[in-house]
Amino acid sequence: MSAAPPAREASVVIVDTSHHMRDHLSVAKNVCASLIQQKFVFAPRDLVGVVAGGTAATVNRLNTAAPAEYQNLTVTRPVMSPNADYLKAIDALTCNPDTSVSFDVLDAIVVAVDAIHEAVADKKYGRRIFLVSSCAGAVKRKEQLAAIIDGLKARGVALVVIGVDFDDDEDEDAASANIDWAKLTMKQQNEKVLHFMCAQLGQESLVVAVHDAVSALGALRKKHLAQRAYCKCVLDIGDIRIPVALFVKALKQSIPSFGKLVAKGDEPVVYDRRYFSVRKPDVELDASERVKAYRYGRSAIPVNDVDVAQMKFKSERGMSALGFVPAEQIPLHILQGGSKMLTPVHGDTIGAGAFGAFVIAMHELKRAMIVRFVRCTNANPVLGVCFPSSKGDKQVMYYANIPFAEDLRHYTFRKLDNVHGTPDEKKAIADLVDAMDLDKFERRQAAAAAGADLAAHPSPSPAAPTGATVSSSAGTAESAAAGGAKLLSIKETFDPALQHYYAAVRERYLRPDAPVAGMPPQVAKTSTNWGAPGSVLEPLLSSSAPQRKRVRDLLPPPAPKADGAAAGKGSKTYWFQKAGEVAIEDPAVKAARGEGAAHYLASGTPGATTTGAATPATPHTPSTTAADVEDALRVGVDLSTGAAMHVTTVDPVNTFLALVNRKGEDHVARALHELQEAILQLLKVTVGPQYYPRCQDALRAMRQVCVREGEPGAFNSFLLHLMLTTKAGAHASFWTENVVNAGIRAIPKSECPESDLTDDAARTFFDDRAPAPRAIIDDPADEPSIFDDLE
Repeated sequence: MSAAPPAREASVVIVDTSHHMRDHLSVAKNVCASLIQQKFVFAPRDLVGVVAGGTAATVNRLNTAAPAEYQNLTVTRPVMSPNADYLKAIDALTCNPDTSVSFDVLDAIVVAVDAIHEAVADKKYGRRIFLVSSCAGAVKRKEQLAAIIDGLKARGVALVVIGVDFDDDEDEDAASANIDWAKLTMKQQNEKVLHFMCAQLGQESLVVAVHDAVSALGALRKKHLAQRAYCKCVLDIGDIRIPVALFVKALKQSIPSFGKLVAKGDEPVVYDRRYFSVRKPDVELDASERVKAYRYGRSAIPVNDVDVAQMKFKSERGMSALGFVPAEQIPLHILQGGSKMLTPVHGDTIGAGAFGAFVIAMHELKRAMIVRFVRCTNANPVLGVCFPSSKGDKQVMYYANIPFAEDLRHYTFRKLDNVHGTPDEKKAIADLVDAMDLDKFERRQAAAAAGADLAAHPSPSPAAPTGATVSSSAGTAESAAAGGAKLLSIKETFDPALQHYYAAVRERYLRPDAPVAGMPPQVAKTSTNWGAPGSVLEPLLSSSAPQRKRVRDLLPPPAPKADGAAAGKGSKTYWFQKAGEVAIEDPAVKAARGEGAAHYLASGTPGATTTGAATPATPHTPSTTAADVEDALRVGVDLSTGAAMHVTTVDPVNTFLALVNRKGEDHVARALHELQEAILQLLKVTVGPQYYPRCQDALRAMRQVCVREGEPGAFNSFLLHLMLTTKAGAHASFWTENVVNAGIRAIPKSECPESDLTDDAARTFFDDRAPAPRAIIDDPADEPSIFDDLE
């Protein structure tokens, strides 16, 4: 097993600021800034330094020791953990207009190596140099090239040359005797030298064009994680003991939590936790006056430190094999948490041989190993299963936890009836599954691409002795049909929430006063809007549109039930019915509006309109439209998830309509009063515009009911009260955006004969009414409390 790469890296970015870069310095600065920003997010423990080449001044340690050498090189930032000053230093770089000033790229590399050595000496760091330059300056000491290459190899330094305006020919050998160096320009000679250096240093050293570097730095990536063992223990298989190490293979990456700082400074906040008795809230309890307790029913059983120590489970660290079972007998749905890779300890050749023998035997017999695993001493034991993996000379096991009896959930579900379907339905579903089969689609795309390539480059005539060319083309088509790059590959599919978080934090760091940017476009192509143009699945969804339309035609949404169809009870609309646009309004109406799951089957874009434009996802529940409310009132559908007894702030619209439509006594007056209280309560507790859409929907529902029930005065009075409450307070934007601009106005006589307002009066109903001196929903100031400072 090869040694793990260093967990941290020390790197230096060399930026060419000579007059040769006057047309390219802005691009070079963007590349350098992107390199440093990547370190901020994905490798915060790495060290970075900045060296400017071609400067009028000379500031570096080697020049101090030898003033005649290493000139026009300035170490603008030493090798250390980067901060905001590094980006400012990059942004402050300017092009030196003096045409007589240049710098030697080999000298710059030596200065960078010295800066890295000064910072980390012989510590276990990865070492890398990024050279961003056009390399048009003279190289004075080419005879030192071999010594410099040997020095880079000895120190383990990789060289990445980001060439500005480099030639495209990278395959020519710089050391070849066939090259006529006299006919090459100084820039071309330097390019050949750098290509030769990178070829000698190894795979981590390379020359890339600046536009390729910009694309690579803008691509999505994940945070670098050091290769450290999760646990090291002894695997017992009968009388055989094999030292093994476990490495985390797959684990859900959570979004980093926000810390707390002082508002006007970077000082962290210190938490001070105190304890008080309920009976004596003024007396603080110290550690001697507090004991731990276990909640046993409604009683609390106090336990001391001795009891806690005796309650702990005693165990020894290790992994013990309990037996082997056929791998197919392990249900995938019981595997818990992430997976871990099990390997022999590095350096144990005897144990590695025994471990590899077990892996090969399990792989050939298709067996999995059930184990008991204790991560550390006195930790709770867990059951796990190890699956073998033998690929070439690599033999490992993959471990995952399996549940105990207490961890399983047992549920009983109703048997589904009438799920067999007609022959036409079965065939349509089978065709849809086949059309959306990722593997088959990928093979078809690869074969079509290979066929187009063959058509563009036809093979020579049979008379020509080029049979090798024909067989090579046929082999290309055959290999392409066997499958190319995998769609939705795990390595290329990134977490949209995590990537959006990284992009937002980076934007906030660089531009503190600018609004946070939206979803990165790279994420939308692989992780969010699958039907959008440019998405990796857009061709698949487009090609499968006929099959999805066929399924939609054979399996239309069911029509709404009549009122009281279910044994005299009003029909209920559950959350899944509303999500699928079922039994709320006529399917034809939904199709005309371009909504519903059936429309998605036809268009391929969730929430797409009839023109094909994708509707962006919103963090809150989709708003209830006026048409939804009208149809619900007309049909008498109960939009709640049960028989609502009160209007709730969680779902005010549905519970309000359910209460209004309840059979028996008249609940309209009570429902209107409770809805008003719910709206005011939501405005009281909302954080910013969080609950504004919910309040807007509730107002629309209230207006519809008041028009139908002949209660315009109740709505008009509450609307005036709401204006006085919000317009002069903290929720003025709610009144402007969610009421006035949304078109919610008082009920005139033309809509409800019981109203005493004409259309003109309804339009000017609020114009001459001044707001109240203070917001009605504001709470009076409470008396100071000793608990105000507690978390």
